[in-house]
Amino acid sequence: MRANSLYAALVLCAVVGAPVLGQGAGLGMFPSRIPADQAAATIWSANEERILACGVDLKRWDMRAASALAAIEAYSTPALERLAENTVLPVMARLGLPLPDWSVGLAQIRPSTGVRLGEADNAKDLALSIAADDCLSVRLAAAIVRRLARDWSETACDADCMIYLARAYNGQREINGANLAYLDIFDATLKQAEKAASRMR
Repeated sequence: MRANSLYAALVLCAVVGAPVLGQGAGLGMFPSRIPADQAAATIWSANEERILACGVDLKRWDMRAASALAAIEAYSTPALERLAENTVLPVMARLGLPLPDWSVGLAQIRPSTGVRLGEADNAKDLALSIAADDCLSVRLAAAIVRRLARDWSETACDADCMIYLARAYNGQREINGANLAYLDIFDATLKQAEKAASRMR
């Protein structure tokens, strides 16, 4: 019982502390400090190797969009939040505690979303898999992108469709400065993915 209380306290500290200690990291600093194209170059170069290691075909529009979103999410996730994902979640699973439906992994996807996509029956097992497996995370991001595009249109995903799916992926419910900055960074990161695609054979 004492071990359960200790780990529950660790989880509470991680959940409460991540947003506080992560302030000033990631996307929050980009809108006011550097242009979107410069931010996107940093975001993409920081994550390109991890994404391309999954055998991603960047010649496909859905994989470019998913890769851009994954790169942004990976770059903007505070280090403490990543630490909580990689250490606290496995400990909770070993103790048989229910896992929170956090956004996890490279592309920051909720396990419940993966379950809805038919990736697994059990959100608990999927949470650990997404947190540990970059390629699963990118694959799920691509599945989410394709589903959002189908919701938008029966035809190809045009520029308006891309804005829609970026807003939906980011959970945007209103238009404000931070949300518009995210869309600018998404567009610029997508261009980085397009450049990478042009280098592929």
